[in-house]
Amino acid sequence: MRMRMSQLSVTSGVTVPSIKYYLREGRLPAGEPTGVNQADHGDAHVRRLRFIRALIDIGGLSVASAHGVIDAVDDPALPLSHVFATAQRAVSQCAAYAGTPTEAALERLAGVVSRRGWRVAPGNPGLVAAAVIDAFAAAMWAVMATSIIVLWVATLLVCLLLFRASLGDRTRALAIRAGAAISLLGLGLGYLMTSPTATQLANFRGIRGHHSGVRRLAPRP
Repeated sequence: MRMRMSQLSVTSGVTVPSIKYYLREGRLPAGEPTGVNQADHGDAHVRRLRFIRALIDIGGLSVASAHGVIDAVDDPALPLSHVFATAQRAVSQCAAYAGTPTEAALERLAGVVSRRGWRVAPGNPGLVAAAVIDAFAAAMWAVMATSIIVLWVATLLVCLLLFRASLGDRTRALAIRAGAAISLLGLGLGYLMTSPTATQLANFRGIRGHHSGVRRLAPRP
C-alpha cells in the first residue's frame, strides 16, 4: 500500500512534523520519490513509526534513548543478545524505574532470581525492577485501604438503617443488628492490615490463609 505523508500520518497516528523530524534524523527511511518534494510510503514506514512511538510513549524512553535502541536494531552486525541488552538498559533508565529500592525489595527480587535458577550479573540493569516492586506494593496497600474504607462506610449505612427499621421479632432483630455491628467492627480492624510496620514488611513471607486462595508465596526459612 502506497501513501502520501498525510495518509501516513493518519494511518500511523504520528503527526506530520514528527514524521519529518524522524526523516531528517535518519530514523525513518525515505519514501519512494514521486515528484518534487513528494514521496510515497508503505507499510514498512507505518511499522517503523509505530515502533518509535512505542519506545517513547509506552516504554517511557527519551528521544535520545529511543534512537540508541533503533541504532542497535538496525545494526546487522550486532547479535540479538546485544540488541536486547541495549533495549533493557534504555528501559531501566526511564522515569518508571526512578528511585532507590528498599533492602526488602532487593531481597525479594533476589529470592525470585534464586528460585528460578536465573544467572544475573550484579550490574544487570533489570535489577532496578526492585524499585517497581516497592511502588507496586504501595499501590496495592492503597487499593486495599480504599476498598476497606468504602466497605466500612457502606456497612455503617446498612447498620444505621437496620437500627432504625422495625424488624418485627425481637430476637431476630437483635441477631441481625448484632451481626451488622460485628461486621462493622471487623472491617474497622481490617484497616489495620493496610498499615504494616517496617519490621513486618522486612519479615514479609507472603500471604497465607485459606481465604486468600494462596497458601504460600515464599518458601519458609
